Amino acid sequence: MNQRPLVAFYEANDFRFYGAAQVLLWLMQRLRHIQPLFVAPGRGVLTQRVRAAGIETAVVPMPAAWRVLDRLPGRAGRVARLALAPLLATHVLGLRKLLARRGVSGIYANSTRAVLYAGPAARSLRLPLWWALRRQRPLRPAERLAYAYSDRVLCVAEGVRRGLGAPAKAITVLDGVPLDRLDPAAPG
Repeated sequence: MNQRPLVAFYEANDFRFYGAAQVLLWLMQRLRHIQPLFVAPGRGVLTQRVRAAGIETAVVPMPAAWRVLDRLPGRAGRVARLALAPLLATHVLGLRKLLARRGVSGIYANSTRAVLYAGPAARSLRLPLWWALRRQRPLRPAERLAYAYSDRVLCVAEGVRRGLGAPAKAITVLDGVPLDRLDPAAPG
């Protein structure tokens, strides 16, 4: 019996359902050769939509204090997150445990933040990590770290790949989402 490989599709922002989240759901619904396992830090609108679409989901809870701090903007948010970084370690360890137990073949990270949270788990399990990059701009420090964690950077347009200097680990993968299928007014 030939089973499809299980790939974790991880998103750190489960409380939103817009552009990138809509594309992620659209992608997981159309996979033919891969079995998706959607993983998120909470039961937000994205997790609810994925589950309603019939895709297997797993929640690895993020400590409540971290979720509050994660939304703080600017310097205050950065300082608070640094002070409470040990809380994030519990999420990363929980994610690692889930990935190992389920025997996933790799991790698709849908955002920079997703790479930063899943990267240590992927490295410790020697799993490939694929980062979906959508922004065409020079990499900021957090994005440079995400780049280092990633085995492949899946750029949604050739301009995004060229913006990175066209390194070998960056490839262009057009998502092929029909624009008439995206709902800009979707709640979340």
